[in-house]
Amino acid sequence: MPQFTVEINDAEEKVLLTDMLSIQEWLDYAIHNKARKLIDKNIKDHIDKQPEKMSFEDKCEIVRNIQLESGAERNARLEAELNESNGG
Repeated sequence: MPQFTVEINDAEEKVLLTDMLSIQEWLDYAIHNKARKLIDKNIKDHIDKQPEKMSFEDKCEIVRNIQLESGAERNARLEAELNESNGG
């Protein structure tokens, strides 16, 4: 399972802790919530099913089996399209 690390300085930590009890818990929630929303969006965009009525495991299995364009791939495609339209 991929792991990601975020480095912050002591001033950033100090101010973040005025707004949250745990930076790690907040980061965990934020990334899992974003992933949940994108899983549902991609299921709606690619297949004819309602993700609200599916288990998380079933949604993950569907996402594993559909072709998705990464952000880097999308940016490269859009840049190529822009270059083509500009005659380049």
